[in-house]
Amino acid sequence: MYDIIKLTKIFQNISPCLVLELAIDKCKYTFDGKEFHNITSDTRHYADRFLEQFDNNGKESGAVKSKFLKHLDDLTPKIPLLENILKNYNLKCGRFLYIILEYKEKAKKYNYSISLDMEKRVVFGRRFDFHPQGSHWPNNHYVRWHSNEECPSRVSNAMDNSQKTFNGSITIRCSDCFENFIKNNHDFHRLEYHKIYGGTGEFIPSFPNSKLLWEVSCNNGKIKNPSPNFFDFCTEEEILSTVGNGKNIYDLNKLIWENRTENN
Repeated sequence: MYDIIKLTKIFQNISPCLVLELAIDKCKYTFDGKEFHNITSDTRHYADRFLEQFDNNGKESGAVKSKFLKHLDDLTPKIPLLENILKNYNLKCGRFLYIILEYKEKAKKYNYSISLDMEKRVVFGRRFDFHPQGSHWPNNHYVRWHSNEECPSRVSNAMDNSQKTFNGSITIRCSDCFENFIKNNHDFHRLEYHKIYGGTGEFIPSFPNSKLLWEVSCNNGKIKNPSPNFFDFCTEEEILSTVGNGKNIYDLNKLIWENRTENN
């Protein structure tokens, strides 16, 4: 992958934003999972490295950042939601959702997640054909759609096929825009990695100014641990009847599984 910082230094007499745009155009092949042989562990973080540079260049980088975010969105695999799935979700609660099933402290590699754009009503998949353990989509659909190599037993055990519901813990994190969605998820996974492997050093987020709209956990029809600003955007009923409902999560997971091989 092109080093955007080095490119900026090489072309010192050119606007940093023009260099960023050049780097985006030159690096397009790394954004496409079909080019697996060009993907390295460092490439997983390309989006965050670009966003850091955009932040460093302020308003001047706005147009290039918009181009970059659109490119990311276009290359993100998606599964459209069926009309009856989460149909009553109130978009005023927030657009981008990251749902973690049976989340436990210090269990990053076992997070089983679902990402949603509730305005476009689609499930987001991973953009990369890369995984630290060597598993990659489209061959590994758990990684592609759930950011996990396989379904943890505590998740599969919570899927009650006889009742067609999920009875485990559902943690929901909400972001207001695509950019913050990417930044928040990046720092969330870095924090979980830090808890496991970071020792005693202080965790420093890459994007300290990017905040979640809200976060909450749901279990058996009850709200647990809502963030202080949760009720500024949602009512308990709006969440418990939609993304916090075990039957809806079961149906959502079934939709993903039935469409797991689609290359949208």
